[in-house]
Amino acid sequence: MISIDKLVDVYNNWGNKNNLQPLESADVMFWDNRVNDEHKVWLERFIRLWDKTQDKEIIKQSIERNKNE
Repeated sequence: MISIDKLVDVYNNWGNKNNLQPLESADVMFWDNRVNDEHKVWLERFIRLWDKTQDKEIIKQSIERNKNE
């Protein structure tokens, strides 16, 4: 499973590669005037991956917390 920290690195690298720094959050960047249609496709996929990863990390933390109780 990919981590949020790794996704942050991927996002920043993408921003550097596409001369979009400084970056806002991906959902805000989607509406940035500098973002073209190709960028929007990438951002949509990234946002979905971020949300799934975040959900999995929350579930994992909840399970671990319950084990320790």
